[in-house]
Amino acid sequence: MTMTMSCKILNAYKTYIVDILTAAGYDNLRSDIMMQYVIKLETRMARVAYPIEKLREVEENYHLTTWEAAKTRLSPYRMGDIT
Repeated sequence: MTMTMSCKILNAYKTYIVDILTAAGYDNLRSDIMMQYVIKLETRMARVAYPIEKLREVEENYHLTTWEAAKTRLSPYRMGDIT
């Protein structure tokens, strides 16, 4: 995974957190502040729980797959029509 991809994923996650907090009734400013605390907390937990050396093993960490392969794996769970 490239640094650009990592940044895009992190930014999307930050937006998601803000969206969830806003939907829960917090104003945008408060949601943004809370998102920063969430990211800091999760980063600290990740550093303790998983060594940085292991993060370099992209295949083992992210389980990259195609959408077709994912649908095949989900089919036993009767997820309905997944498109």
